Amino acid sequence: MKKEFCDSCKQGSLTFVLDCGFRVCEQHFETVNNGPKVYSCEFCKKTHKYDDCEKSIANKIALTEFKLEKTIGEVENRIDVFNKIKQQKDYFRGKYYLDVRKKVETKKEELLNNFELELNKYFKRVIDNLDSINSYNEEKIKKNTTFSQLDDIKANCDGIMDEKENVNLSEKLDYLERSNQFVNQYLSGLESLKKELDIMKSLEFIENKQLKNFEFKQCFGKFKLGNEYFSETGESDLFKKVVNKENIKKNKNVLELNKETLKDLKLNKTLDGHTGKITVLGDLSNGDLVTGSADGLVKIWNLNDGSLKKALPGEGTKIKCFKILPNDTIAVCSDLKRSYSSLGHLNCEMRYSKIRIFDSITGSIEKTIQSPSTISSIESLNNDYLITGHDDGSIYFCNKQTGEYWPKMSKTPHYSTIYSLIMLNKDNLISTSADYTIKIWDLNDKKLIRNFTECNGLNECLKRLNDKQFLTGSQNGSIKLWDIRESNIIKTFESSRREVKDLKILDDDKFLSCSDDGLVVLWSIKEGKIFEKKIENNLSTLKSFNNVYFDNKNQIITTYNHKIFVFSLD
Repeated sequence: MKKEFCDSCKQGSLTFVLDCGFRVCEQHFETVNNGPKVYSCEFCKKTHKYDDCEKSIANKIALTEFKLEKTIGEVENRIDVFNKIKQQKDYFRGKYYLDVRKKVETKKEELLNNFELELNKYFKRVIDNLDSINSYNEEKIKKNTTFSQLDDIKANCDGIMDEKENVNLSEKLDYLERSNQFVNQYLSGLESLKKELDIMKSLEFIENKQLKNFEFKQCFGKFKLGNEYFSETGESDLFKKVVNKENIKKNKNVLELNKETLKDLKLNKTLDGHTGKITVLGDLSNGDLVTGSADGLVKIWNLNDGSLKKALPGEGTKIKCFKILPNDTIAVCSDLKRSYSSLGHLNCEMRYSKIRIFDSITGSIEKTIQSPSTISSIESLNNDYLITGHDDGSIYFCNKQTGEYWPKMSKTPHYSTIYSLIMLNKDNLISTSADYTIKIWDLNDKKLIRNFTECNGLNECLKRLNDKQFLTGSQNGSIKLWDIRESNIIKTFESSRREVKDLKILDDDKFLSCSDDGLVVLWSIKEGKIFEKKIENNLSTLKSFNNVYFDNKNQIITTYNHKIFVFSLD
């Protein structure tokens, strides 16, 4: 737009053309004696009203152009700001988020300090009370007449039996009867004393195990977003709305997975970002794909556009397994080896695994843990502890905060590599192994409660169906339904003779399976096979997939060497 200059101040701003042809800035119009805005023209010596100037077409155009130019400038400035946000991957973990998080962490430390102080005070009161109880019992026994006269009683008893025998029978009988009364009194006193001692010995501590009744929310705090307050742990209407929307979406997805959607199954995109064979797949809560490879790297992919979002630093060794934890951190396991000397030999090697816990957003390592031996599978016990299965068949427990390893199960879990670990419920863990067994463990007692040996094939694929039942997929193509309350297989599903690579539970009755040849089958636990479809790839040399994974967006992710194939079920 052409910039016009004021004839009075020679500045280029919003200018109006007066009736006399003189051009003047808007700012020169002034209000006099609370009247309308006017300008006394230095050219024609007349007074011009602002309202009259606004009405002319030329000035309307100038005013509209000025406002439009100003608005366009604001839009462009905001676009620049938002583009900077878009380019900064960690913007949404910016200062405002970090400030809130710091306050939460400070509150935690404050509560820990307060709890420690109060707990120590409470503990002192408990111990003082225990000491008082014990002192009371001691004093009570010491004050007992029988207790204070023990030596006299014993001497009297000894004296009774030492009395002279040279008395007549009548006197002796009278003496013995009186002695018997005394001894019975002594015995009664001793029995009373014994009861008091037994009561003292019965003192015990009954531990209160109902910790779940302790409510941190009463002393922690809340979040405020805009003008809305909501619970720090999600028990709020705002949180429930989000969860309900997700549940509705998931239920809708389940309903849509039928014969018709499987018929339309097609290759959506191909990704290529690793230099080694891909070994493990998973997905974050936002739908991003996570891949681990023999090149030692873990990568995070945006499946909407196929872009690589982040590569997590590796140590050059194969990624054997990883576990995506509830807060979207990733516990990654890889093998390492260390040389050492033993009995004069300098080139001995010890193999072990290292667990690195990554923040999936920043890519930073939050914790590094060294395991006792090489890890083959990993599961999350809760927010604080991990369970690891090892190549030697052992199972360990690990505190992911401190890195401390707990003792193994009460007996040797397996005799070969553990393929899979899953939590069936809060008390039971399932493990499958190369020793052709499936074992159920009680986590409270660290004991084996059931051992399934009739597996008929290696079971590398393991999925939880509900709190009591689970499914396994084997290398011979069979799928089996198990129940921890039963000693045998509940049901067997036969599809092909190729290895079952993954299973997806849709609801209480239906599930999907995919074998390494790309055969996808929709099953009903009640009715058996419903429909099958073989996915096609664009590589004529590909005979079987290395990995198959059902993500949470109705997609089937398959890999062959370092390539990733994404098949859409929508």
